[in-house]
This record gives sequence, structure tokens and C-alpha cells, in this order.
Amino acid sequence: MSEFSKNRIAVLGLGIIGSRARARLVEAGYDVACWSRTTKDLTGECQTPEDAIKGASIISIYLKDSPAVRT
Repeated sequence: MSEFSKNRIAVLGLGIIGSRARARLVEAGYDVACWSRTTKDLTGECQTPEDAIKGASIISIYLKDSPAVRT
């Protein structure tokens, strides 16, 4: 793996697209932290989005534009 691949990636939003993106990144060997409004019991899952992005070089966001996201 390249040096870049050793960096941490944060995935925010684990719906249909976000969960698949997270799974592919984990399969590829990336260090992935993730967060979702609903608990998924996944490796790397964080309690808050702030925790998920700590130390991340890349933040990938998969959130629906809804009132829940705005609060």
C-alpha cells in the first residue's frame, strides 16, 4: 500500500451509500472511523461526528438533506 493509504478516513452517514463506501474502504485496508445518527455496531464507529473526524486526513460525507441534519 502507498503511504497515503495509511491515513485515516472518516465516513459520516451510514445509509445505503455511506455503508457501502465504508465497507469498500475497510476491505481495501484503510483505517476507517465512521458515524451515523443510528448505531450500527461497526468497527470504528464513533459516538459523535467530531470523534469520527479526529485525526482523519479525508472526510467523506453521505448525509441526506433533511431537518435532522440541520440540527
